[in-house]
Amino acid sequence: MSIKLENKIKILEYKLAYEQEKQISKEFEEGNIDLNYRLSFFREEIKKNISEHDTQQKNVYNSIFPSYDKVKHTDIVVSDDDKSIQKSFQKNNNIDKWAKKIYIRIIKSTHPDITMHIKSKDIRTKFDKIYDIAQNAYENNILSDLIMTAYELEIEVPDNVIQENITSSFKEKQKAINEFKNMIGWQWYHVPDSNKDAELKKILTSLGFKFTDNEVKNVVKSRRPQRKTGKRPEKLSVKRKRLK
Repeated sequence: MSIKLENKIKILEYKLAYEQEKQISKEFEEGNIDLNYRLSFFREEIKKNISEHDTQQKNVYNSIFPSYDKVKHTDIVVSDDDKSIQKSFQKNNNIDKWAKKIYIRIIKSTHPDITMHIKSKDIRTKFDKIYDIAQNAYENNILSDLIMTAYELEIEVPDNVIQENITSSFKEKQKAINEFKNMIGWQWYHVPDSNKDAELKKILTSLGFKFTDNEVKNVVKSRRPQRKTGKRPEKLSVKRKRLK
């Protein structure tokens, strides 16, 4: 694959940022859920102590207790009725021609109908991951992800395309990573167990809540109900098209 060394490095840096953002977002989600559970013991009292005119304090409260009903979860559904996989390529008419060609090559190499006969589970899992990323990238015009998956399969990508898309996307990933790290949910995830009492006291104090050391101690010790890894309140549903 004749890609300039500097562009190979850019793709590898982007891939690292992609995986890092994915991991950090999971840590934020886990930390946010856990912190919300701890603070739910004090939620009603916190609400009562927030002044209608104290905008700053209300913003702190809202950052910890987000309004989940305002978040819309979109299901991605791919019909099984089309006669061939090529018809799915018509779903995004705004994508560049080079991206469409690369996407077709990726799908033809990683589609489950093709990889299902591979004996190695690890290899099938790898191709499934590439397939899912490429499909999402194509449907949502995330060209940097498409380039990344093409590189994984040693599919040729023009150097000018890499330069145009990877650098800006890499900066966006870095920005997203830094934003996650500044969120209280991610910070709570990384608080050592030995410091959780003190950290929870700081958060409650910032919200203007009066509490006792014993209350905080009991709340921190409380065992949060566990959910299955990767399970969300509203699960993203992706139906893969069957190759014919």
